[in-house]
Amino acid sequence: MSLVSRQQVANWLPEIDRPALVLGSGPNAAPPPGFPEGWSLLTVNGSQAIASGWGAPVPEVTLFGTTVLDRRPSNLAAQAVLRGKSTKSLLIVADRHKKLMNRLRLLMIGYRFQSLSWLTTEERRGFLASVLGEDIAGRVKPSNGVFLAIITLAQGVPEVMMTGFSLTSKGHAYNDFSHPRNHIAADAEILAGLSDRKLPITTNDERFAAEAGIPFSAGS
Repeated sequence: MSLVSRQQVANWLPEIDRPALVLGSGPNAAPPPGFPEGWSLLTVNGSQAIASGWGAPVPEVTLFGTTVLDRRPSNLAAQAVLRGKSTKSLLIVADRHKKLMNRLRLLMIGYRFQSLSWLTTEERRGFLASVLGEDIAGRVKPSNGVFLAIITLAQGVPEVMMTGFSLTSKGHAYNDFSHPRNHIAADAEILAGLSDRKLPITTNDERFAAEAGIPFSAGS
């Protein structure tokens, strides 16, 4: 497996030169003081619906994981809240055989974007290995939200604030399915490692800060 270069990462995301708010789909998501001025908004799967409730602008970046455009009930629920919305830069994790299906799904729900980048599952793993080491990348797979936070950190932003994340609560804030949260052990291990490295990652959720071991920040 080849590691992912910094240039490849730059091809996935636009340059982000402000503090980044990475918005997950979990409970207790809240905008920091002064949002949206001075912040870049990055969303994951259907979490954009939460930001819409804040009156937030179009996200700078949206990441869709490998299944969000599939046809299972939870995927359809995410697509329902994304219908008619848009983002500036869309990044989709999908291997080559799913690209056509994903494009058709985007057309069906009327989801718009200014730019679209594709990331294969092998490239995702290569990126994790280049940042966290092959041992961790070979053992654990983070949630899409934590993966987006890691990519954003690799861009050299001054702060990545996470909101709408949990290692304990079930479900998504935009539906009532109450599905168990996936990737809990992987997220916990990876977030602890990022904090140990003193990377500029924070959260404005005190409960999540205690769970994940990352610094709490009310924002400025």
